[in-house]
Amino acid sequence: MSSAAKAVVIMGRGAVELFRRSGRNQVKARQRSPLFWSSNMLSSAEKRKLRQGAHHLKPVVSVGQLGVTDAVLAEVDRALEDHELIKVRFRCGDRENKRVSIGSVVEACAAEHITTVGNIAVLYRKRTD
Repeated sequence: MSSAAKAVVIMGRGAVELFRRSGRNQVKARQRSPLFWSSNMLSSAEKRKLRQGAHHLKPVVSVGQLGVTDAVLAEVDRALEDHELIKVRFRCGDRENKRVSIGSVVEACAAEHITTVGNIAVLYRKRTD
């Protein structure tokens, strides 16, 4: 992209990148939530397989009204080491608190956020051998 001009416009929860090449504008759109971004993004097919695998699981950790504490993070970390794919129940009030809590757990445990249904989030982290 030596002679290409690049502009980024932030719109809501996603980003739109405009590239100018040889007189034409090309638009490339990505839908990413900044709370659930991690360095090793999974493809949609991989996420679909993980959602299928998580369907029968029960939540192994509950985050209560006190929010994300060190004990909760230690338990999520231990559960991810043991199982790789877990469900976490969030009982922390409104949607915004829940989103922030999920984001902080994902960031602190270096996990991948797969999906959220209601108050239950599915997290994945590849086991270290």
